[in-house]
Amino acid sequence: MPMLALPATLALSLAFGLPLLMLLLTSVRGPEGFTLASYVAFFRDPFHV
Repeated sequence: MPMLALPATLALSLAFGLPLLMLLLTSVRGPEGFTLASYVAFFRDPFHV
């Protein structure tokens, strides 16, 4: 019975996990490669903290 849930679990994991992974990778990628500049700018702004 648990094996019947495996395809649905895999599909939902990909459907929700892949976009989150792509979002994370996009947020740390800059024009010159890996950067945390957007996070630094976010946390330095007193409005957001």
